[in-house]
Amino acid sequence: MLGTSLNSKCTILICLVTTMASATVVTRAWGQATAAEVHEKEAGLQEIVVTATRRETKLSDTPIAMSVLTADQIDNQRLVTLADLELSVPNFVFTEVTRQETFFSIRGTGVDNDTPGSDVGVSVFIDGVPRTGVHDTTPELFDLQSVEVLRGPQGTLFGRNTTGGAVIMRTIAPSFDPTFKGQVTYGNYNLVEVNGLATGPLISNVLAGKVSFLFHDRDGYVDNVVQHREEGREKSVSTRAQLLWLPGDDVKVTFGGEYLRDTSQARLGLLESTFVPSLFPNLQYGPDVTNAGTSPRASNTIVGLFANVDWTTALGTLTSITGYRSVTSGIFYAPLGDPTTELTADQSVKDRQYTEELHFASTLGGRFNWVGGLFYLHLNRLDDTFYTAFPVPGTAFSYAAPYGGTSAHDQEVLTTSKAAFGEATYSLLDGLDFTAGARYSWEHRSGHSEITPFEYSGPYAASWSAFTPKGTLSYKPNKQWLTYATVSKGFTSGGFDAGADTSLGLATPFKPETVINYELGVKVVGLDRRFSMDTAIFLADYTNLQRTAFDSNPAVNSYHTTNVGKARVKGIELEATYLPIDWLTLSANYAYTDAKYRDYNFTTTDGTVVSYAGNVVPQTPRQQVHVSGEVAIPWAVTGGTVLGGADYTYRSEIQFVDANDTPQVILDKTRINGFVNIHLGWRSANEKLMVNLFARDITNERALVSFPDFTPYFATLSEYGNPADHIYLTRYTPPRSFGVTFTVRY
Repeated sequence: MLGTSLNSKCTILICLVTTMASATVVTRAWGQATAAEVHEKEAGLQEIVVTATRRETKLSDTPIAMSVLTADQIDNQRLVTLADLELSVPNFVFTEVTRQETFFSIRGTGVDNDTPGSDVGVSVFIDGVPRTGVHDTTPELFDLQSVEVLRGPQGTLFGRNTTGGAVIMRTIAPSFDPTFKGQVTYGNYNLVEVNGLATGPLISNVLAGKVSFLFHDRDGYVDNVVQHREEGREKSVSTRAQLLWLPGDDVKVTFGGEYLRDTSQARLGLLESTFVPSLFPNLQYGPDVTNAGTSPRASNTIVGLFANVDWTTALGTLTSITGYRSVTSGIFYAPLGDPTTELTADQSVKDRQYTEELHFASTLGGRFNWVGGLFYLHLNRLDDTFYTAFPVPGTAFSYAAPYGGTSAHDQEVLTTSKAAFGEATYSLLDGLDFTAGARYSWEHRSGHSEITPFEYSGPYAASWSAFTPKGTLSYKPNKQWLTYATVSKGFTSGGFDAGADTSLGLATPFKPETVINYELGVKVVGLDRRFSMDTAIFLADYTNLQRTAFDSNPAVNSYHTTNVGKARVKGIELEATYLPIDWLTLSANYAYTDAKYRDYNFTTTDGTVVSYAGNVVPQTPRQQVHVSGEVAIPWAVTGGTVLGGADYTYRSEIQFVDANDTPQVILDKTRINGFVNIHLGWRSANEKLMVNLFARDITNERALVSFPDFTPYFATLSEYGNPADHIYLTRYTPPRSFGVTFTVRY
């Protein structure tokens, strides 16, 4: 499916390649060792350095359950988005509703709601700056030094909204060694990707610069059977620029900026059904077909700025991290994906965020080490959505909404957050360390919400505070073993429900979510550094767990965020890597999770109270399995190295509603029953040239990742009253993809 735009894309491709080839940067310096990259080049598995404790430590010495991907892994395995990480990271669920709107779940926590009055339980940090709002949490994985996925509450060092965990990303820093990297990718569905990075000195030993960019364009693969066209085209441009300034031997300053423009089509309206609706007998269903009479239009523009200052003294390092984020997103779409366009939505999102963190980390060494700091966030979020209804006569929807009726759902919330935190480690005996930390957070929210023409909240405000301590006892008797036990507390702020069905409900805040996490972990490196294994057993007790549910009642048609009482999540995670011979690396990950509500009483629309205690927490698969193999074999014919690899992923079914009443025929589609990815490439002896062939999901095992119930918009009253009749608006994982990537480095 190369598409009719092949010639135009080839022209763009040639122009970009020519531009990259003319870059005047020389001399390779790609192997610089910084955070989360290779620490030692000795025989055996490579040591990885991470920053999960706000300082650089070896992964094998860090008593935190975490997964790390390096720049080489991202390149070799073609990990383009966080959706690609989901397959290989235990207990990490990534839901991509659109390229501009995504949600995370780690160990069963996460709120799939994009309204300004609520937050998620997993936070993303890039170069130390947090990203808030679901429209700003899906960066393309280019120009990255590493990605660290921290599992479990990270409330002490990373603060608010990390009850499930945190995703820490580090971009490649500017260097005084001139370096250039360029990549060109072409694949099926007429995929064209071009990215490049150039860095080098501007003033010798004083000022260095870096510029990187990514161009992404791919044709759609969804067949619109009504308009007779392909839908789902993706198109985006990203760029980053950074300056490294060394005004003195003890001061390092990094300035950075980024820009993203994404105009990919979003919310195409794919359907699945358990019956044939009498008013829509000709609807087609599946992951690659839409019945939409109206095509969506979307745009997402993100601007980010940051300044990091490190001042090193004899006692330690004082660090300042200043960040600014601006997100402007707009989309016009038909939510139902139906041929008659019963409903249209015009959404506008504006987020403006300023953050400042100041922390001091003592110099490592001796028996006592510590880090402490202050954090400040100022965030203004606005979400306006205007709906217009054109119901088909006879549908349940037609009895609730007049033809041509309109409704506006608006919410604007201003959030101010302040925190003080500290963590200290004391060596009780050789190899036996005790770490204690705590964070005090204070948060204030104010704003207003309207659901016209009936509900107006008026101005509202609320404040919350939380004390989130942590204690870890770790024992490392030798270089091979690390064991640890941790008790920690996490906190997700309270907020305001944008979908409440009364004016009072709009102005009434829901409570903060807290979690107490108990964890035992073991990390092993053995067999002359040819084997490593990280294992964690955990139990997390949630209080006032925040959950979001979609109410498909046409009179409501919105998501509600509420506190649902108590839940317990327990499980085990295992990650192992083995190097049986120098040219072969084998890896395996496994996760088992039991996540259930312990106390949850739900009140139905008719006033009946239903207990969901014992039900599975949504977005939490019981089992995940990932196995992979990588080879690197010298090829005497060319003097280079042949690189290859394959991986396999299994994930059990996922519940998406608290009632756990989704028909099994739909749940079966959420199972990842054998995703297989492969890649085969060649790298020159001087590592300046590389060619990589790739294929993802070669078995085309599509998995259902989102399916709110939209039955009343298609069903008659009698069909709507049948509990077995359902029509779902769906989102699937992408289809099989394959292509080739050319890389050049100097």
